[in-house]
Amino acid sequence: MKIKNVGGVIVGLALLLLLPGLAAAADKARYNVLVVMSYGPDYEFVQKVREGIELVLSDTCRIEYFYMDTRKNLGGGPQKAKAAYAFLKKRVPTV
Repeated sequence: MKIKNVGGVIVGLALLLLLPGLAAAADKARYNVLVVMSYGPDYEFVQKVREGIELVLSDTCRIEYFYMDTRKNLGGGPQKAKAAYAFLKKRVPTV
């Protein structure tokens, strides 16, 4: 059997190989997650928490982090809370 359109067959095979990856990439953007941490990113336990979040959610979510770092700057907590809220508002679509 002779294939007349070899280019079309190659493109078809390439699409079959790429579509599962494209579907996974599209699925990943299905959820947006904002994690607000009261401590800064330099604490070991915060890094472990982040690793756990990434391990569980990274396949299906786009994850963003906001660090308030109130452990080092407790007095700046209210200002950081307002900044976290503003950060969130920029990411929530208006319907």
